[in-house]
Amino acid sequence: MAVKVMQLLQLILFAAMYGILCSLVSVESVCNPNWDQRVGTNTCYLFVYKVTSWYGARSDCFAKGGVLTSVSSQDEQDYIAAKIGRLGYEGLWIGFTDEAVEGRWINVDGTPVSYTNWYTGEPNDDARKEDCAAITQIHFPKWYDKDCSNQFPYICKSSTVPPWQNKLGTNLFYMFVRNPLPFYYARDYCRTNNGLLASIASQQEQNYFSAMIGRLDTECWWIGLTDEAVEGRWENVDGTPVSYTNWYPETGELYFMYPMTTLGKNGEPNNVGGNEDCAGITQIHFPLWYDKDCNNLFPFTCKYGRSKSFQDHCWIGFSNEREIGVWQWEDGSPVTYLIWDRFLTHSANWTIEHCAVLAKYNFSTWHDEKCVTRYPFICKQAPNMTNSTHTTLSFTWENKYGTDLHNMFVKTSLSWYDARDYCILHNGNLISVTSQEEQDYITGRIRSAQGHSWIGLSDELQVGNWQWKDGSPLTYFNWDRIVAQTDNTTYGYCALLAIYNVPMWHAASCMSSFQFICKRTFKDCFSRV
Repeated sequence: MAVKVMQLLQLILFAAMYGILCSLVSVESVCNPNWDQRVGTNTCYLFVYKVTSWYGARSDCFAKGGVLTSVSSQDEQDYIAAKIGRLGYEGLWIGFTDEAVEGRWINVDGTPVSYTNWYTGEPNDDARKEDCAAITQIHFPKWYDKDCSNQFPYICKSSTVPPWQNKLGTNLFYMFVRNPLPFYYARDYCRTNNGLLASIASQQEQNYFSAMIGRLDTECWWIGLTDEAVEGRWENVDGTPVSYTNWYPETGELYFMYPMTTLGKNGEPNNVGGNEDCAGITQIHFPLWYDKDCNNLFPFTCKYGRSKSFQDHCWIGFSNEREIGVWQWEDGSPVTYLIWDRFLTHSANWTIEHCAVLAKYNFSTWHDEKCVTRYPFICKQAPNMTNSTHTTLSFTWENKYGTDLHNMFVKTSLSWYDARDYCILHNGNLISVTSQEEQDYITGRIRSAQGHSWIGLSDELQVGNWQWKDGSPLTYFNWDRIVAQTDNTTYGYCALLAIYNVPMWHAASCMSSFQFICKRTFKDCFSRV
């Protein structure tokens, strides 16, 4: 009997230990590639050493799935200082600003201000235009306030465990953030954590909000409702229709329900001063709504739902990579319909985001993303594909003897993008040249039979960051040193094999027309049939 009891206790102990181990594994955090996790925390950091304005840094951190970093303790300050060391820059941007209210500094990630490390005499708002904080290299690692347009490197931060709460019995999740931010910062904070500033769609949801936030020592609590686009036309920032309102009533009424285009005479919304474009739950007449100046600092609530088939953005075949600002369907269909999400604007990062997705926040609208980001996607096949560029050409694959490589040498001139699409349509890609041997083979093959030819190398997605389109590592170069790559700093270029006395690589506008070379491997031939 004693033996059995001992065995049972051992089993229970083992199960408990196993459960603990499983729990430890389940909460272990993994940062995205190139991000560094601070030991003992759920926080990841990305140290970006290209220079940009404070606003550019904030936007880029958001685009990367994070936020411009706050520094909330001496330990965090020491960690960041150890990581960046002394660099050849005047400063590095952090997510600390008083641009909304002079002298009232806030963290853009929504965390309370619990720590500062200003240099003596700072912040001093020199020339009355220093509203953004940077870790200075002059008196390292102290902070200075700086003109937000200055060009500095920056630090992004993200959490691997956002504090979402599920509303029982629904697919909705909420995050109640009690640290006050301006409406637009609150909106960005929610996006950073894969949600949107919360809309309220029913009396039941209003009741849930009321129970969760209660009566707080704050004037108001932001919700995701605004008429910033058209005065009096109130819209939810998550793209859902406005099906419910709870404005403070006109005199003599308990509750005032009316179409969103009608304004109350003595109640809310009343647009006092002509600049009240954002809605919040008031604590003065709790839990009714007021319109407020969007620059006010209030707590807020984020929201997201898991009711869609995809839990991430989803690629569609719409891009402006061929010509910046000109959006086109990849299958050549005319652009007769657009439904950009105005709150996830497709122009904020126009220099780096060239491909469109169905937004995971609201699958009825689109926004733009970096084309190299990995998302699910939707394919579509028409019964009769008649792309004239691709169907009128007729060339064949040639095997490089003794290898599994096949090349197609196309003598018709196309833009780099059309050449790439032609190669992909024929189960290959524009050629990558990964060794001197391959360079010599291609040179010998085209010297007498073909002119300048596109190869699959470009920096179209990030200027100066040259990449092979088939994903091959960039281990070999053959640039013409006289012509050089390019001094372009605004738009990306594409590479071609220029046929002169000594064939070399040149950079050219991707919209120029040249002959081109496709490439595929033997295994590709079988994997795509």
